[in-house]
Amino acid sequence: MKDAYARELVFFLHIQKTAGMTLQELLRKNLGRAPLPRLWDFISGNSGEGLPMAEAVRRLQKSDRLFMGHFGYGVHRHYPFGSSYITFLREPASRLVSLYYFSRTTPGSFYHAIARDRSLEEFLFKTQLHELDNGMTRQIAGDKEDLFLSRVPYGECDEALLEAAKANIERDFLFVGIQEYFLESVCLLSRTLRFRNPYYLTFNRAKKSRPETGKVESLHRRLREKNDLDCRLYQHYRSKFEEALARINRETPDLFSEYARKNEAHQARLRRGYRIRIRLRRILEGLTSRKRSIRPEAQ
Repeated sequence: MKDAYARELVFFLHIQKTAGMTLQELLRKNLGRAPLPRLWDFISGNSGEGLPMAEAVRRLQKSDRLFMGHFGYGVHRHYPFGSSYITFLREPASRLVSLYYFSRTTPGSFYHAIARDRSLEEFLFKTQLHELDNGMTRQIAGDKEDLFLSRVPYGECDEALLEAAKANIERDFLFVGIQEYFLESVCLLSRTLRFRNPYYLTFNRAKKSRPETGKVESLHRRLREKNDLDCRLYQHYRSKFEEALARINRETPDLFSEYARKNEAHQARLRRGYRIRIRLRRILEGLTSRKRSIRPEAQ
């Protein structure tokens, strides 16, 4: 992966059901435009909201620092200045189960119309959505004709796609976080991108019902078999991440515990400020949702 951040534009390649709102808020706070300037851009017509993705990227200025959304590798080709990618990975079977429950219960989500009347197994094994067939690998490998994910026919992903995803990460990504090591990932990402305010607030969400334990194990096994490339991609970068953690814990044993302590103190002091920020952002997103017809949002 890239070894230095040049304060260039960061493309947050957001894979669904990884990282989530907590990380998006942290990125906006440190790299993005504030809600009121974004609102003014919308009112004045200077926003990229509602434009095709390629055009929205072309509108970005050299001074911009963040563009995030559910796009795939390759959007940087429409940006004439320097840029880097970041992303988070998650254990593939858990991610896909989470995607189903989110899609089924969230009107307006990408796959709500498909998931709402289907069972878990019908959604995961019979809908033949590209997202459900090694979706992480597809998104990071990219596609010359599609700015969301690779359009290799369903069920035909091969070793070349996995190698393309790895090559893209090694060449153009500054950071790959691991969902299961969220606090450690955010701590290291904040150091990589030199955040002035590296602390985040987690808003707990109600847990949705899940299959019984025995069914979960069987379902996860089938999902891993079906998404072998995603499993290998995830395990490769999780292993690298764990090696980095072990090295850091030897060299700076208190880094993560101290970060956790300060982050907790930050939450206690600024919880109210975060809620105000989120309310403002939701108001802005409500105003722009009528015009939005693309997957990502320019920041």
